[in-house]
Amino acid sequence: MGQKHFKNFSYPQDCIHINNLQLSGKNLEPQSDSKRLLVQANSQLQAVLPQKISNSISKLTFLTYNVWFEYFNENNRVPCLLKLLDTSEADFICLQEVTADFMKELLKAPWLTSKYLFSGYQMSGYNCLILSKLHCNYFRYAYKYTGMGRSLFVAETEVNGEAIAVATSHFESLDSADIRKDQLEVAFKVLDKYSTALLMGDFNFDSSWNNE
Repeated sequence: MGQKHFKNFSYPQDCIHINNLQLSGKNLEPQSDSKRLLVQANSQLQAVLPQKISNSISKLTFLTYNVWFEYFNENNRVPCLLKLLDTSEADFICLQEVTADFMKELLKAPWLTSKYLFSGYQMSGYNCLILSKLHCNYFRYAYKYTGMGRSLFVAETEVNGEAIAVATSHFESLDSADIRKDQLEVAFKVLDKYSTALLMGDFNFDSSWNNE
């Protein structure tokens, strides 16, 4: 798919193209080794992944998971999470609360880097990540209203001649119902341009918080 944008689609100024081979920015500098491994893995997979694979698909499978940014019991949690991702065989995997350390663990897994393309990754604390078995263009839409640096991440691809989008987000946490509502509306507006779209993530719709 290269740098192709689907015709007649408009991309607002706050939409950042984060295709995996265009990683840049000072936020990535501390993770230069991960950045290098990510570009290398994506380049190798793109070279062998058939472009025509998306023209004869009858079924797609999806997985979303908040991997939790905390380090509590990580020596046990991380291997279990990697096994879960491996056995899922999902075509698209959307992850939330991915940290630099967890990203390194993902890049160490040959079963993953040999099958999945990684979305562009901007590291600042923790963030979202999309893994895909299909060629995609990746975009990040920064929410106007957020005190936690939250964004909408979109993987745009073409399946059987139809433009589809797979998106993920981690909506505002805690007692922020109005902000979550605004973020959901932004996500719907962005994805409305596609005839088929799927939104997955951690939306923090918890009945224990008031004003949901």
